[in-house]
Amino acid sequence: METSVYSPRQVHLISSAGIPILNGGTLSDLIFYFKTPIAYVPSTYDIHISCVSASIPVVWTNITSANNTLTIMATNNYFIQNISYTIPVGNYNINEIITLLNNNLTGYIFTYDINTHTVSVVYKAYSSVGLVTPYTNLTFIFSDNSLSTLLGFTNKTADIAWDGTTKTFTMSLTGTKPINLIRTTSVYIETPELLNEAFDSRTNGQSGVLCRIPINTTPFTLLQWTNIFGTNTKLAVKQINHIRIRLLDDDRNVIDMRGFNFSITLQFNIVEAKSFIEGEYLDLAQEQK
Repeated sequence: METSVYSPRQVHLISSAGIPILNGGTLSDLIFYFKTPIAYVPSTYDIHISCVSASIPVVWTNITSANNTLTIMATNNYFIQNISYTIPVGNYNINEIITLLNNNLTGYIFTYDINTHTVSVVYKAYSSVGLVTPYTNLTFIFSDNSLSTLLGFTNKTADIAWDGTTKTFTMSLTGTKPINLIRTTSVYIETPELLNEAFDSRTNGQSGVLCRIPINTTPFTLLQWTNIFGTNTKLAVKQINHIRIRLLDDDRNVIDMRGFNFSITLQFNIVEAKSFIEGEYLDLAQEQK
């Protein structure tokens, strides 16, 4: 029988403070190359991988360069007007965001309902022309960008109400979804090039996610996690020459670590491969006796 020349168990500390190759200039998408393969097994063996522990500083912001711009387009048969405002990158609560929008988007009044956790916006203007036609078909469109989505404006088109007596028109829109400023509830440690047998409902199939670490600490503190259950998963490969590590958020986006380092410990187990035999299954009732 073929045998593996590699240790049946290997533990590797992976730290972004090392000298990795960066992807996209971010410290949460790294590639670590090894001088020699850390695992290389024949077909009669499998490689199992587990994340043993992780130490990750919670330094990411809830408003990033990818979700900090709100653009509103007013359009009808006569004109198109674009209004845009970009919030500086940082950590904000909803009241701070509302204040920034109201102070920088003239004529627009944003409010937040603490009971429904939704944001509403009203825009009212006076028409000196006094004509109904230019305004009855006026439409406001909230551009499909992440700040409008973050504020819950999934129904991004709003029509207006015209008051012929006061010669004013009013646009109003309430978000169809509650706001979400959490940014992410968890950190997902992924080895995207080491596809494993774990099922990931976010991809409707297999992925390279090793573990999900719930964020149970406050911003600007250290998130520490230990695999107390010893969970591991079988890899689809038989040889490992390098490891790519990514830290992902709930939406599978790479987390911006803003230059801060993290460390994780990976364990590789070399085990003899077993073929599935129909009829073999775990009898929980027998196991509990």
